[in-house]
Amino acid sequence: MTGPFYTLLRNGEGQKEAAEKLANFLRKYEKNLKGDFFGGDHPDAVDYMIWPWFERLGVLSEQAGFDFSASEFPLITAWWNRMVADETVKATMFDQSTHTAFVRSFLAGKPNYDIGLD
Repeated sequence: MTGPFYTLLRNGEGQKEAAEKLANFLRKYEKNLKGDFFGGDHPDAVDYMIWPWFERLGVLSEQAGFDFSASEFPLITAWWNRMVADETVKATMFDQSTHTAFVRSFLAGKPNYDIGLD
């Protein structure tokens, strides 16, 4: 998931292929989500490990035009909504503007790893 993610952010060659690869990763997650969470009835290690990439999907929409379709991924969309409601995720997630600010600094060649920590 990380390879296509960063290829899309960089807006270079291979955009179409990267978008399809990312969509294929999302289809695999959609297929393998059997309950409310990947860990079962409550978030488990796997949910928390993959969450940051899903938290950042909005940046791809803003920066690269990648459309995460709730109709194509209804299970992932419902999972995302449950994750956002999770107390651990609430305590650690960044808002979209913070993710966007980091990506812009990253793409400018001066990644600000401290954005959002003040």
